[in-house]
Amino acid sequence: MSLPPGTLLVVPTALEARGLGRPDAARCGVGLVASALGAAELLARRRPTALLLVGLAGTRDVRRLPVGTLLAVDSVLNAAVGAGAGAGFVPLGALGLPADEDLPPDRLELLHLEGPWPAGSAQHHGVSATVATASSDRAQAATLPCEALIEEMEGYAVALACRRAGVACAMLRAVSNEAGVRDKAAWDVAGALAALAAALDALEVP
Repeated sequence: MSLPPGTLLVVPTALEARGLGRPDAARCGVGLVASALGAAELLARRRPTALLLVGLAGTRDVRRLPVGTLLAVDSVLNAAVGAGAGAGFVPLGALGLPADEDLPPDRLELLHLEGPWPAGSAQHHGVSATVATASSDRAQAATLPCEALIEEMEGYAVALACRRAGVACAMLRAVSNEAGVRDKAAWDVAGALAALAAALDALEVP
């Protein structure tokens, strides 16, 4: 699916906006709370037909999704709110709480993004896990839901804000590092942002 006219481009940080060559891009903020509030404010003020969240992420499988590649996110998991941590984490929907219309689902479906994609850019579709804290090592990253290809800290919150506003949401992430690897020397932020910028140009995102 191509993006509808009137889609609002949103990034978490000024660093990402500058790295994409779009310093004036709307920013939602970093993390669950800031991005939910920021997205809700942008939706109320700008009233877009759809929202496209783009930014960096950590890959959970460097063979399937190496550093520098792109993931068009088809669905996003709430891997931050529930009970327990690590391998013992229980998502909100599995806690046996009374049914309530305000209880957010554990997964939100997003707009399925199709290219054209820039030549030479390996692009994939898949699932993202939104976390409250980035994994501190590979062992922690491995405890996230196995179907998630990446971890990031804003996707679910922004998607939930869009759902409550009745606005379609899409997400495109570029892999800057392996999830759980905290050594910045092993990251490639510039390369990931370059791939993401090329994808936005190919999609003709204003």
